[in-house]
Amino acid sequence: MRLERKILVLGETFQGKIETTSFEMLRVAQDLNQKIGGEVLFLLGTTQVNTEELERAIHYGADRVYCVVNDIFGMLLPHLSAKLFLPPIKELKPEIILGAATSWGRTILPYLAAKLHTGLTADCTSLDIDPEDGRLVQIRPAIGGNIMATIKTRTLPQMASVRPNLFPPRLDTSRQGEIKILKDTTNYNPELLKSEIVIQKDQKELTASKVVVSGGAGIKNKSNLELLSKLAEKLNAALGASRKLVERGLANYPQQVGLSGKTVNPTLYLAVGISGAIQHLAGMQGSQWIVAINRDPEAPIFQIADLGLVGDAREIITSILEVIDEKTHESAV
Repeated sequence: MRLERKILVLGETFQGKIETTSFEMLRVAQDLNQKIGGEVLFLLGTTQVNTEELERAIHYGADRVYCVVNDIFGMLLPHLSAKLFLPPIKELKPEIILGAATSWGRTILPYLAAKLHTGLTADCTSLDIDPEDGRLVQIRPAIGGNIMATIKTRTLPQMASVRPNLFPPRLDTSRQGEIKILKDTTNYNPELLKSEIVIQKDQKELTASKVVVSGGAGIKNKSNLELLSKLAEKLNAALGASRKLVERGLANYPQQVGLSGKTVNPTLYLAVGISGAIQHLAGMQGSQWIVAINRDPEAPIFQIADLGLVGDAREIITSILEVIDEKTHESAV
């Protein structure tokens, strides 16, 4: 199969809306396309056509938008969704296929890669085009985040997933493009399928939160973590963690920030008991404001912090909570 100079972004949707991470991928695709001189395509699946949403994809960088319509997209069944994506992908013959390294992307992209008999580089932090052969250069952390690997895929199409929150979307409402609706009439028996979406209301999503409170090795026990959780609740923040805290079993992997975890860029990032290893910094240094609390005045985290507090983490957090309670009480009187 001879492939064309096209970059296809696989769009992710939730409850009828295109996820922001997909617009980030369009930004990445646009940057790459400037070097290969092709076009950027956007492929998504939905149960019902929403023209305004499809136009948003064009405004964020797509030259052409392809929307596959089938009721199966309303269910969390990636293998069936991927099956419906395969025909348009084979018809369009893109040279490069990109997607976000979200839970959805990490599930559906490997399936597609297997069906297309090609390779997939997951969790990339940077992409480029080799000026000598025009191939996709994929850069991602390896060996637990201790090194950065540069990878080129031998097979075609070249597929890669990119970490969210690394490339801000680029909006241009003057952009124009083509929208094509692909109605798939494949009928799946709902009695044989089961899909349930459970939203945890008590746990804020790290990558979507404007305030993130993260704990590191300085949070030595469960009692300290509970105190940190209380602070996060008071600040309406998501609770994050360093790799060391996850390895100790005090936090779960979905809370991990860093090269081997998630990348965040909130308005405020509060690092508590985090020394500032390069692997962790890579996952949060894009935050607008960084406040660090650490007993070691020489901790690397202070080099990028906008505000640093040197001292015992538990004592400082307790003092902050007391101030918050006082201010809350004053405003209520």
